[in-house]
Amino acid sequence: MKTARRFGIIVTSASLLLAGGCAPAKNGVKPEEAKGVSSEPITLSFLQTSAKMTDDEFKQWVADPVKKKYPNITLTLVREDSPEKLAQLIAIDQLPDIIYAGPVTAAKIVELQAAQDLTPLIKQNNVDLAAFEPAGVEIVKQLSDSGKLLALPLAFNFSALYYNKDIFDRFAVPYPKDGMSWEQAIELAKPLTRLDDGVQYQGLAIDGNINRLGEQLALSTVDPKTLRSALQTDSWKTVFETYRGIGQIPGNWLENPQRIPAFQKSRSLAMLAGLSARIGEFEQMQNEGQPLNWDMVTLPAFQQAPKNAFGGGVFYLMTSSKSKHQTEAFQVLKLLVEDEVQSILSKQGRRTALKDPKYNKLFGEDLKSLQGKNKAAIFNMVSAPQTIATPYDDAAFKELVAGGNQVAKDSSVDVNTIVRQTDEKINKAIESLKK
Repeated sequence: MKTARRFGIIVTSASLLLAGGCAPAKNGVKPEEAKGVSSEPITLSFLQTSAKMTDDEFKQWVADPVKKKYPNITLTLVREDSPEKLAQLIAIDQLPDIIYAGPVTAAKIVELQAAQDLTPLIKQNNVDLAAFEPAGVEIVKQLSDSGKLLALPLAFNFSALYYNKDIFDRFAVPYPKDGMSWEQAIELAKPLTRLDDGVQYQGLAIDGNINRLGEQLALSTVDPKTLRSALQTDSWKTVFETYRGIGQIPGNWLENPQRIPAFQKSRSLAMLAGLSARIGEFEQMQNEGQPLNWDMVTLPAFQQAPKNAFGGGVFYLMTSSKSKHQTEAFQVLKLLVEDEVQSILSKQGRRTALKDPKYNKLFGEDLKSLQGKNKAAIFNMVSAPQTIATPYDDAAFKELVAGGNQVAKDSSVDVNTIVRQTDEKINKAIESLKK
């Protein structure tokens, strides 16, 4: 089984209920009769984990479309923050019926044998896989070693360099530009990193850890062939040197949990190399009367991969293998990857999993916070290729993050030494797991 490399699961919990009733007829045939969906009242639980979705987004992308087509289906939204709790839910057959997940949790659910094989339902319901971007389908196929389709792709993750225009204006620093290298971004961050009027401003941070830079170069932490650490390469040394460059700007270092709040709440961070989920959060801030004066440019790049953004692949839709309502759960999945919902996703600032170029033209149409923004920055780069997962990626990730934090904060030890020591720690962790 393929395994997850790390966990980044969201902390809050909530539920939303939809009204019950009978589904309306379409072309003279009720949808439930056409597809075998029960007309009786049904409650399905919908898990959101390691793939962020605001309450507003859940209502617009999931709750409202399902209510419109299947009024008898009640959806309960569950947010889970603990990988251990997910494992417990699986063990007692309480995993939610429908799962919206990022690569990390999707792989973990597959590893724990809790993902339903969707292949028969895809065929029975004539789901056209050719309508999806081929890359998304290929990423889904990587979840299984036996050719099963254990998920459908809902949307692609993307990344960009978000920046706070007010901070740049405050210090009379020119705004960032598309096509910058990491070296240029680091230099731009230096005059923005200063103590001013009692506030410590930071110039640049990454939404995540050093692994993001490794993803951008499509670097494996564990070699899938040898099952040994893969850190002893020139590319990984470049990653460590770049991360050190960010961390050792005096006054710039922020621990990972502090970075998004520093950009969105305290607004002391000038540039955030961030992921697609930030778009929905910016819109929520706008709707709450606390708009951020922001824009975006293409993610800073490495010379050896100038078009690569961060990795991250797709956001998956799955169903639990233990669900008592497989037919109804799959109909929800099918609805969410069809034109109506995918158009909503695009208008709401998510990058559709479907390949029709019309969706790119719709991107961000409904978001006040995206009006006038440099949306082309999102489409001028591509997500870095996804690496092959191994059973030891979780343990390797922990050592990689620790090594990255050390290289960013400790200038007394040279980069080569930290890379070598991290490499050794990863191999030691692998050997311990093997035993």
